[in-house]
Amino acid sequence: MPQSLPKHPRRRGRVFPEYNLPPAELARRQAEIDAFGMRCKVVWQRVCPELITADCK
Repeated sequence: MPQSLPKHPRRRGRVFPEYNLPPAELARRQAEIDAFGMRCKVVWQRVCPELITADCK
């Protein structure tokens, strides 16, 4: 009969709890993500009619 494997305790929480970003850094990163999204949306709205014949939103 095979032996049962020992159960490992489940990890809970963050992998590196001591590494926290300051709120200003989080806001800066989110602003970069939002700016990139806006640039992508402008490009998509420009090329969409050429790629898809249906309505693009």
